[in-house]
Amino acid sequence: MSSSLAYSRRALSTATSSTTRKVVERVRARVFCHSDSYSSSLSSEDGGGNPVTIFSSPETLSPKTQEKLAKECDWESVMVPHFSILNNNNNNSPPPLSFYMPSGEQVSFCAHAAMGAAMEICLQQQQHQQQQEDPPEEQHISFTVDSKEYWTSIYDLDIVALEMKNTQVYQQTPISQPSMLYRMLRDYCGLETADIATTPRSDVMTSEFETTSYNNHILCHGSIARPKTLVPLWSVDDLHKKATAPSTTSSNNFALACKALDDTTGLYLYAKSNEEDGAWHCRQFPRASGYAEDPATGIAAAALACHLYHHHEIELPVYKLYQGSAMGKPSLIVVDQLAVVEEKASDDDDKSFLQASFRLLGRVEMDERDTLEVDD
Repeated sequence: MSSSLAYSRRALSTATSSTTRKVVERVRARVFCHSDSYSSSLSSEDGGGNPVTIFSSPETLSPKTQEKLAKECDWESVMVPHFSILNNNNNNSPPPLSFYMPSGEQVSFCAHAAMGAAMEICLQQQQHQQQQEDPPEEQHISFTVDSKEYWTSIYDLDIVALEMKNTQVYQQTPISQPSMLYRMLRDYCGLETADIATTPRSDVMTSEFETTSYNNHILCHGSIARPKTLVPLWSVDDLHKKATAPSTTSSNNFALACKALDDTTGLYLYAKSNEEDGAWHCRQFPRASGYAEDPATGIAAAALACHLYHHHEIELPVYKLYQGSAMGKPSLIVVDQLAVVEEKASDDDDKSFLQASFRLLGRVEMDERDTLEVDD
C-alpha cells in the first residue's frame, strides 16, 4: 500500500495544535470507468468514468470549510472522516459522508461519490491494519448518510457494488407539457420529434409516434431521489452523433426550461444496443451542475432500469448502461439484483411508483492524492 496514505508527523502535529490550520487529504478518483471502441477514437485527457474528489481529514471540518473545498472542484465531492478519527475514539460506527456540488451546494446523496468514498475508506483501513499485499477478493464497507446506513462490496480491488435497499422508491410521472420537451430537444440538443423512438426495445420498433395526443409512457420523468426526463432515441449512432449537449452560452436558458418542465433535473437520452443484449447507451444533460454533460450518472441509470422493468416488462438479471462515450469519457454502470417489493399506481393512472432494491456496480480508479492545509 502506498505510503502516501499516511500523514507525516509534521502534518499531524500541525493538525492537533491550537492553530486553525487543519490537514486535509485530497483524492481525485473516477467511478464507472470503462473503455470502448467508439470513444477510443476521441480525445480523453482524463480517461473514462465520472470524476469525484474525496476529502478526508483527521479533524472535523466545519460546514463552511467543506463548502469552500467543494467550490474548488470542477465536479462533485464527498467528505469522509479519516480512519484515524474513528480508530482513536474506538468508534466502530460506520463513518458519515456528506456530498457537495461544485457550486458548494450540499446534496442529499450522490451514488458515484459514495462509491469512490467506499474505496477510500477501504484503502485507509488496509493502511491501518497493514494487511498483506494480497487483500481478500471481496471486502465490505459501510457508511451513513443522514443517519441511514449503506453497504458496499469491493471485488477484485477496484469493482465497487453499492447496495440500494428496498427503501428506494422509483416514481414515474407523465410530462405535463410534451411540446416544451420537443422544443428543448430541438433548440438545445439538435433533435427533432422524429428522432424519438416509440419503444426502448429495438426488436419491436415502429416509426409511428403520436405527438398530438400524449397517451403513452415512452416519454416520462423517472425519479430515484431526483427526477430525470427519460427520452429514447432510435439508435446508438443517433445518440452519439446526432444529439448534441446544450452549449455553454445557452446553459441558463436550458436550466430555466428544465425547471419549467415539471422541475426535472436533466434530460436522460438513451438508445438500445443492437450488439449486446441487456445494454443501453445513454447521455445525460443536467439542468445546472456546472457542466453540459455527465460522463456517468448512477441514480439516473437506476431510474432507467426501473422504468424498463416497470412499464416495458423488460426484466433482466443485469442492466448495462453505457454513458460518456460521446465525451471521450466512456463509462459503464451496471444495475443488478433489481427486486420489486411493491408496485402501485396513483389515483391518476399516469402516475406510479415502485419500491425496489438493487445494486449499482462500477470500476473505480484512484488517480491523484495530495495533502492540503486549510484554515478552519
